[in-house]
Amino acid sequence: MANSETDEKQLEVRDLLRESAEYVAKQWKILSLFTIAAIILNLLIYPLGGTKSYGFGAVMIALYLLESAFFRFFFDKRPYLQWRPIMRSLAPSLKVVFLAAVFALLLSLLPFIPLLLGIPYFKEYTNSLAYADDYLLFLQRYMQEVPLVDWGLNAILILIAPIILFRPMLAWIAAIMGRRGSLRVAWRMSRGNYGQFLSLSFVFLAPLMILYHIAEVVPELEIGADILSVVVAMFMNVVLAKIYKIFYQD
Repeated sequence: MANSETDEKQLEVRDLLRESAEYVAKQWKILSLFTIAAIILNLLIYPLGGTKSYGFGAVMIALYLLESAFFRFFFDKRPYLQWRPIMRSLAPSLKVVFLAAVFALLLSLLPFIPLLLGIPYFKEYTNSLAYADDYLLFLQRYMQEVPLVDWGLNAILILIAPIILFRPMLAWIAAIMGRRGSLRVAWRMSRGNYGQFLSLSFVFLAPLMILYHIAEVVPELEIGADILSVVVAMFMNVVLAKIYKIFYQD
């Protein structure tokens, strides 16, 4: 829906989710194949030695190709795997990774701001670096023992996801479709929808975060959490494809 004053397209989240669910209902067979393939690739990480093994990189490449094939299938862009668009899509992918890395770095530095501001005046810390040592010890204990810290970081991630994840993903899909994968164009075409993207962040990222923490607390449920995460991610792909269609193809 277009805004008559600014000519900006506005997402309708409820309609978007409903239409995405209808698409899943119609295409459940092929979507099941994509989902099963993604689940198998994710589960391969365990016998290959985990995220620190060389096999993990191979799995990530395979998942990248699977994601590319899914979006080209969604828009009936044949062949479903085409190397030139895939190579072009690496540019926006690296930019998204860079944005996420910068955000993660800034977020990790926040607890150290008191140290950067200097040692406060307390008699016991005068002319001493003991304050720094005591603060770092407190910080280590606080970060490890207080679960609310992790949930707070997750909340910040959800708030920033419309900027560093959802809108940049439109540029990646554009590159996969053989178009210009410009983050600037994606941000410009989808401007005025922060609230809508924020709602989608809650809808998809919150369940993924909950599943991640469940796997952390109860290792026996890790595989089940991974499988459910793939299902959520696949539905999110459908929603992203619908959003791309609204901004790029209507």
